[in-house]
Amino acid sequence: MQGKGLPSRGKGRGRGGRSVGGAVIVLCALVAALVALDYWSNAGAVYRGVEVGGVPLGGKTPQEARRALEERASGAPGEVRLTGPGGGLVLDKEEMGFRPAVAASVGEAYGVGRGAAYPGASTSGWGPPSAPSGYR
Repeated sequence: MQGKGLPSRGKGRGRGGRSVGGAVIVLCALVAALVALDYWSNAGAVYRGVEVGGVPLGGKTPQEARRALEERASGAPGEVRLTGPGGGLVLDKEEMGFRPAVAASVGEAYGVGRGAAYPGASTSGWGPPSAPSGYR
């Protein structure tokens, strides 16, 4: 039997337990808000800082990234001249098999930082793909 002046069990913990619990809840809400902000700011776009073959793709949608890479590929030299002591040789990019892998490169660039849940993303787990396909 409890006396009138004695606190019952479970009561009287004071405000210390409540303030720590409240701080944890606020901290969790803040982290969730930051994750949501990051998701919404990068939704549908390649993460900032990603580039393929020297072409910055960060902040671009996959369609914009594709156009940027196709534009870069169209500006590639049409021929390569090889010279040596016995003479020279001229090869055009089709003869050398120059075929930029634009779609694969865009897929890998979009997948950087997103894990393997997106087409073209790394299947090795966390982190960026081993290397963007670039121009093949």
